[in-house]
Amino acid sequence: MHGGVLYRRFETNIGQAARKQMIVPKSRTQELLHYFHDVPSAAHLGVDKTLEKLKNGFYWPNMKEYVQAYCRSCDSCFARKPKKESTKAPLGTYISGEPMERVALDIFGPLSLTKRSNKYILVISDLFTKWTEAIALPNQESSTICTAFIDHFVTKFGAPLQLHSDQGRNFQADIFQRMCKLLGIHKTRTTSFRPQSNGGVERFNRTLASMLSMYCKQNQDQWDQYLQQVMMAYRSSVHASTSRTPNSMLFGREVTLPLQAVIPQPDTEIQENRSPDDYVAHLQNKLKRKSCICKESTQKGLYISEKEI
Repeated sequence: MHGGVLYRRFETNIGQAARKQMIVPKSRTQELLHYFHDVPSAAHLGVDKTLEKLKNGFYWPNMKEYVQAYCRSCDSCFARKPKKESTKAPLGTYISGEPMERVALDIFGPLSLTKRSNKYILVISDLFTKWTEAIALPNQESSTICTAFIDHFVTKFGAPLQLHSDQGRNFQADIFQRMCKLLGIHKTRTTSFRPQSNGGVERFNRTLASMLSMYCKQNQDQWDQYLQQVMMAYRSSVHASTSRTPNSMLFGREVTLPLQAVIPQPDTEIQENRSPDDYVAHLQNKLKRKSCICKESTQKGLYISEKEI
């Protein structure tokens, strides 16, 4: 018991730390499902991602069946999300071995012009951790892309070893090539007319379109106001290829979601007198263990072309 609320201790079989889950009465399950599926910081994601978020702090009997029924009965999801198509044979594989080893980027748009004069989205994705940034842009000129890439990605995570994109003129322009040379980035590109060569961000673009469309039905010129909230939802959701969230893969911990911030949480075990060196060593060991597990679960890799330059 904590604050008059009943919790249970939950342990997984994949080496994660034990969690304390709040026992939810049946009368409050629909309200909880609404906050973990419908609001912008939940972004109408699918059954598996919604279930994993709920399991981080809540439990009730037959929870998976409740989540499945709720997601399948969601009118917005039914109307906006495309049906799955049969997949084609892969061109080849490329498996990243560490964070920021290989980063892919793409331009998503054009979209409706917003009140902030934005029309495009620059998508930047680390292919190992699946951490993805989405940056609203007024245009897709090379100079604009270079500025956004440096300000929103390089200043946070440093320059990646490799940068992968399609053969768009904005990525092939002299200013973009000089930026890569200046930062010591090895630039690669896809084969012409083969979007599968950049499959990681191409698949994300479809997910991003689905998430944004849920909140811009009436006012399609406001999509940039929801962009960072739906990205929060994406980065806090378990990715199918790593079985971890991008937050966990990059930071070694999960972020606190809006609903979790207002619900009383049980006391967590705190390491007393831990020095900065001890904390860094503990975090490095944790991330190494996650990397080993994720390398095993990403043996399929990402699609690339044999003619990739």
